[in-house]
Amino acid sequence: MRSLARSLQIGIPALLAGLSAFLVQAAVFQTGGKTGGDLLNPDSYGRCFYRAAMQINGGRAEVSVIACEGGVDSLRAAFRVEQATGEGRTLCKVILKPSPDAPPLMVAVAQSVSEAKASRSAEGRHRIDDIPIPSGARVLSFQRNEESRTSLERLAVRMPADGLRGYFDAILARNGWSRLFPESRESGLMVFVKGATVCCVGVGAADSYGESRVTLLHKQGSVK
Repeated sequence: MRSLARSLQIGIPALLAGLSAFLVQAAVFQTGGKTGGDLLNPDSYGRCFYRAAMQINGGRAEVSVIACEGGVDSLRAAFRVEQATGEGRTLCKVILKPSPDAPPLMVAVAQSVSEAKASRSAEGRHRIDDIPIPSGARVLSFQRNEESRTSLERLAVRMPADGLRGYFDAILARNGWSRLFPESRESGLMVFVKGATVCCVGVGAADSYGESRVTLLHKQGSVK
């Protein structure tokens, strides 16, 4: 158990730092890129680092992460003249600028119209069956990558952060989970293992309305 804890202690920071990579990990793709680009074809903006089929709430989606070599200006120009809906599908995009010197990254989520409706209609449903959640918790979002068997769920719970940490500590122990690094009780992050599965529970401080945010990262087959 000590060697397992040590290996996980080394790997957990990388696991947490790469949440997005776990959820969109897949083969690496290359495209030539061009100035302007086509909003319905994210690859036209540059290099596609990751692509994966995912479940978002109740619908299926294709998620891509692209380095936009044409820069932010080309994206702004495209958004002014093109619609991000067409060909029987919807396309949602978020632009990130990791550093002043790096090209902007585009996270693109493509869904058919029916799958987009399924995602919207299934919001609010808890989907990580192995992890109980407090009564009255609101599910804000759910994502799952079948290839990596990784699920990410965000909750809002009307409970203080300390109470939530105590809740997950007790309920997961009753359900056969073992907590790693229990000495870090003041941290907002708790890490549990059960068999070959790891669950990270992140708890944020309550807001002015008394709601705390909880992030559940559930990874199957993570421990060997």
